Amino acid sequence: MIASIPNVAFVKINALFNVEKNSLTPDSITPIEYAQFVIDFSKYYIESGLYKKIAVEPILSILQNVNGRKSRYCNYSERKCFNYLSVYPDGSMGPCDCLSISEFHIGNLNYLNGISIEDKIVEFLGSDKSEVLKDIMEKCEACDIYEFCKCGCISQRYYFRENEELEKQFCESKTYVKKYIFDNYKVSK
Repeated sequence: MIASIPNVAFVKINALFNVEKNSLTPDSITPIEYAQFVIDFSKYYIESGLYKKIAVEPILSILQNVNGRKSRYCNYSERKCFNYLSVYPDGSMGPCDCLSISEFHIGNLNYLNGISIEDKIVEFLGSDKSEVLKDIMEKCEACDIYEFCKCGCISQRYYFRENEELEKQFCESKTYVKKYIFDNYKVSK
């Protein structure tokens, strides 16, 4: 379907991980199902030559990462939620549009009351909410596949944090993708 759309140059494949009461909702897929989809899509992507026409994320970032190049997209990069500022139509600001603005509200452009945007960001970076995200990232740095996945999507990790099984499956899904890439493509380990 993607190949049939004229002038498409970039596609980002996002997983639907809706979490309610610390569990995935029935309309969600699991991290392992998403990993399998990425693997299946990457096979088609390479075999069909679609890579010559369209850049697809997260495949682009995975390939950049395993080839020693830095990804520009957050999932497989050291650049995470703190490197982005989302601004909403009402002027509200948050660190990443994947995080709930009600939970991670930095401020509102319309109501800064003489405080600079930079000061609001610094204030947020010192807050408890920011510390929760930093703790998630710090926990990942000790993992044996950190250099491959760079913690993945911090917002997903944040919403999975109170469900041990989902957290475990999230990490297993990254290991599964890494194993597939290293077992099937000429990548130096």
